Amino acid sequence: FLNMMKIYCRVSQNTLSSPFHCPTHKIPEEGITCTKPGTIWRALETNDTFKELNQMDRKTLKGKDIVIKSCKGYIVKHFPCWLIKEDDRLTIEMVTHATDEPAGVTDQETDNYVTFSVETTGGKNSKSKQILGNKQLESYGPLCVYAKQKEEVKKALRNDGRFSNIVFEQKCQLSERSTGSKVSMGQIAKKLNGRNFEMCLTKHKEKMAIKMETSDSTIKTKNIITTRKQKRKCIPVPKHGEILTILRNQFDDLVKQKFSEVHRVKKLIELGASVCQVIVEGVQGVQGTGFVLFDNYILTNAHLFGENVRENIQLLVNVSGKHYFDYAILEMDPQNKKQQKKVPPGLLREYGPVPACGGACLIGHPGGLVKQMEPTSIIGSEIREEAANKYKREKGHAIFTINDALEKQKKHYEEVMQENKDDFVTYNTSFFHGSSGSPVFDDLGRVFGIHTGGFVYEDKRTQSRQSVLEYALPLLRHLPRSDCNYLNIVLLCSTF
Repeated sequence: FLNMMKIYCRVSQNTLSSPFHCPTHKIPEEGITCTKPGTIWRALETNDTFKELNQMDRKTLKGKDIVIKSCKGYIVKHFPCWLIKEDDRLTIEMVTHATDEPAGVTDQETDNYVTFSVETTGGKNSKSKQILGNKQLESYGPLCVYAKQKEEVKKALRNDGRFSNIVFEQKCQLSERSTGSKVSMGQIAKKLNGRNFEMCLTKHKEKMAIKMETSDSTIKTKNIITTRKQKRKCIPVPKHGEILTILRNQFDDLVKQKFSEVHRVKKLIELGASVCQVIVEGVQGVQGTGFVLFDNYILTNAHLFGENVRENIQLLVNVSGKHYFDYAILEMDPQNKKQQKKVPPGLLREYGPVPACGGACLIGHPGGLVKQMEPTSIIGSEIREEAANKYKREKGHAIFTINDALEKQKKHYEEVMQENKDDFVTYNTSFFHGSSGSPVFDDLGRVFGIHTGGFVYEDKRTQSRQSVLEYALPLLRHLPRSDCNYLNIVLLCSTF
């Protein structure tokens, strides 16, 4: 066999065409063809010249391991052919102390795979640890790992076969080298494609289990150190998907219960004093909600005014930018300053970061009615599409009306529904017309967003206005920027 072989690969949908050459045996470059999806090693074994070299050097191969280098990093022998890019050059080498590599299921070509790379030496808290089963592989990095999109990181690393038991027995996690963001072993691999990581060990105390043995006269307590031998066989929970659905359905009720606690209600009522109704005189039907931001200034949505009061708007700065903005800052200018009521405190001092999940609460004037408060649950960006589809299924009688309404708002709908899109916070609420500009609070009473809109349609069966999904804009993500809509508008009518 050869100590080093170079293979030049060309990949099509179901065919791998790869010329290779062996400098040590003076064999010219020769092609390899794979007519069906499989592993790179299976493709090599179909070549007569390769098989001949393999037969000649069996003694050389004994006790040695094969490493294959690609442009993504070092891959395993069971690496799927279709994940190798066109014109990728592969280099095959041998190292001592062979390790067992479990063969992955790669008989069917599919787009549902991702690849990511892991450095061969550990990162934080694991630099002295041997994270690879074969220490000789430490100089062959980074390692390119493949995984199914819905597969957990831990399972993908196990299937790879090159990582030592310490990775799975201790509390390890992946840390992205460029950003430092952490990925747990239980996370699915869908979002890891093309990213580069190093293995880190999280500091933790050794797990202790306490076993109580009770008799008629004494109670004995034993400390049992959890070891690999003592680990019990894990039994999967039956119908776990069903259980997860039940828990999700209960979450909204738990949120409402949380916001019904007296101390939270009291604080929200106090904060609600700073919320007001915004009415544009002379323009029928134009009304919304706003809240005191600081001093004499009120924050609301700019879309309430549209083109109707353009002559009354003075731009303090030029407006430009690539983000979606819908803010207007109003300066109260009472006609009789002597009769001016004391303005409630601004909510800027109660500002908080945007929560990724959990409960939220809106305070506003939906339908132009008396001030109301409604708790809701934040819909994370990764499940927005799922939530919208669930709503459509529940409203099957209006599916065509819903689809027509979404088609008219297609561009904006797609912008809001993007996964990992953090320019919007999504949830479900009954706050529709008249509630634009309402503050949105987290479960600690901190304002983090301004309720802006939703994807509304007319339900003909119930003769009512409904919405598939509503959203808020993060409060201060764009306000400090010079390209935001800072407007100096006379508030024609405001009621607290």
